[in-house]
Amino acid sequence: MKRYVLCIASVFLMYINIAMSRVLFLPTCEVSPTSDQITEIREIFNTIRSSIKSQDKFIHTQTLVKSSLEKIPPSDQCCFLQKILHFYMTNVFQHDSLLDTYIQASSSKIANSICALTKVPCQFSNNCKPSTMTMKKLEIVEQNFKKLNLHEAVTKAFRELDILLTWMESLQ
Repeated sequence: MKRYVLCIASVFLMYINIAMSRVLFLPTCEVSPTSDQITEIREIFNTIRSSIKSQDKFIHTQTLVKSSLEKIPPSDQCCFLQKILHFYMTNVFQHDSLLDTYIQASSSKIANSICALTKVPCQFSNNCKPSTMTMKKLEIVEQNFKKLNLHEAVTKAFRELDILLTWMESLQ
């Protein structure tokens, strides 16, 4: 009986190892937002929308362009989403202390909600390789962000969160 239990346990552990290796090596999306999660993030964002809009002094400058998001091929959407959310976590939410206290509180909630979109909380895989065109779009976002001073860039990125959420909703 003990051998039978040990045999079943061994098979179970091998199955887990095989399943885990599939997660690591199969091209599956590590970020899988539900419409409820996106709605939750949008509701939090809506509470600070007017405040962010009033603080954004560079209305003719964009870091995230809606039309370029619409042109991301389906095969690159998962990878782009992982990379753009990683960008937001490391470059925008990390510097929310530059914004007023009212926005900081909502920023924290949004960041926590974005972390919840990943299979492993707040782990955005950088293993994916988007097409050259999609990679160029990511580089443009980063370049436009870096052209502004940090406070302006963070404010601009927060304002454009609406564009990102709309695009994410279109993926549903």
